Amino acid sequence: MYIPITRFNQLIRKSTYHRAETITVLSPPGGAVRTRRVAFDNTLTTAATAETRPPMNTDGTTDAPDGGRREQILDAARAALIKVGYEKITTRRIAEEAGVNIATLHYHFGTKEALLAEAVRHTMRRVQERLRRAIEGAPSASDAVERVYAAIWQIMRERPGVLRYDVTVRGFRDPAARDDALEIYDGYRRLMTGIVERHLSEGGRLASGFDSAALTGYMLATLDGIVLQYTLTGNDAAARVSLEVSKRHALDIMGLLPRNRDADAAAAGRPTAG
Repeated sequence: MYIPITRFNQLIRKSTYHRAETITVLSPPGGAVRTRRVAFDNTLTTAATAETRPPMNTDGTTDAPDGGRREQILDAARAALIKVGYEKITTRRIAEEAGVNIATLHYHFGTKEALLAEAVRHTMRRVQERLRRAIEGAPSASDAVERVYAAIWQIMRERPGVLRYDVTVRGFRDPAARDDALEIYDGYRRLMTGIVERHLSEGGRLASGFDSAALTGYMLATLDGIVLQYTLTGNDAAARVSLEVSKRHALDIMGLLPRNRDADAAAAGRPTAG
């Protein structure tokens, strides 16, 4: 049978068995897999210890500790979570989605809870990396805002919001999930703050009553509501209208709408776009 190494150690301490059994001990992710022939009789005797290959997958292959199977499993866990949700997810469903057996999941992640937590973190890291790439090379803060909202819409349609809000809700009762949720928000906040700070560094201004932190918090709050509603309703048209309103209001606060730029230019005695 397959058990995590921590559970193996617990069995050693608590054993009252009077039989011999072959146990495959799973090291932490990326570690070796050890098979031990042990006898339980209130004391533990190891008859043999040998390094073995990882569990065989359903496609007949086995994994190297640093192979691509780990990411494949994370992608499968993300897809399964989006389809059925955290409360109904099973290791069997994830294994089927990934095309591996359950032993392979435990080999890479140890427990279902560890796998699901890492799947959410993995997904959110990829989302934030896509947003960062979207604004790379933007010629201005205004263009960066346009690009990031366009990228958000494309990502929303893939429905990662299911994972984001699930971990947020679980954060009310699970300190580890709360830490994950806060880390996700911090990542988005840094991204938006970078755009606003760029605007200010280029000589831009913000509407009265706003500073960088206030505008960033406002943008995140409005986007949060839009993503949540879309996650629940799947209404493309409503989501696109809401995103456009949010974007235009952010640009307005930054003084980047055309009418604002014309007013600033007129006040400075420069030609206007009209």
